[in-house]
Amino acid sequence: MKRLIAAAVLMLMLVSFCTVGVVQILSHEDKIIGIISQAVEAAENEDYQLAYELAVKSEEEWISSEQELAPFTSHLHLNDVGLAISKLPPLIKYGNKSQFISECKYTIVQITHLADSEVPSLSNIF
Repeated sequence: MKRLIAAAVLMLMLVSFCTVGVVQILSHEDKIIGIISQAVEAAENEDYQLAYELAVKSEEEWISSEQELAPFTSHLHLNDVGLAISKLPPLIKYGNKSQFISECKYTIVQITHLADSEVPSLSNIF
């Protein structure tokens, strides 16, 4: 009986840890994608200063998020997203609007893929 209780407690702890991880990943995904989407909108409206500020903000937000996401996801994916986000501020700062928008959309896809790969679903299991 003690083993059954111990197993149940361990299972509950594991499910709790996984749930916290998924919630963390999804909340950071929404926040960073929102910032990058605003940067794209600003660049399309030719407000390059605002686009630059948002690109810098997305990079800063990613750096702080990366530390919180590290226990829950692959470091390879985190590095890929970090590299993609780090390209954004210089692109808009030096006036490369089309490449900036392209890289923003690529980064959004990377972040979405990162989150989708960690969410427990049938497509991720099988």
